[in-house]
Amino acid sequence: MDHMPEGKWLPRKVKPKMLREVVRKWQRFMLENSGWNALYMENHDQGRPVSRYASDEPDLRMISAKMLAAHLALQSGTVFVYQGQELGMVNVPRDWGTEKYKDIEMLNHWAE
Repeated sequence: MDHMPEGKWLPRKVKPKMLREVVRKWQRFMLENSGWNALYMENHDQGRPVSRYASDEPDLRMISAKMLAAHLALQSGTVFVYQGQELGMVNVPRDWGTEKYKDIEMLNHWAE
């Protein structure tokens, strides 16, 4: 949802309406088909939700994290919280150079 069709290395700005439509689709589908959602907003291959969907600016970080936690918790399904998400962690600073990263997939991508 937050990347272009060509792949995750080409980010796209997420509009609240996009997120609302995805959530509505799956909440409705699972309820109408006796299903149960697995609710998550990140995993090891995705950036932190506060940085992706809200604001990681210092004055908005806490309220953004609380808003996203409420967004997940108030849906029907089982919430999965990944390491650091409970603390409202954000992505690494944008000004970091690639030499600070230890992610092999990212390093291989930028080496191409």
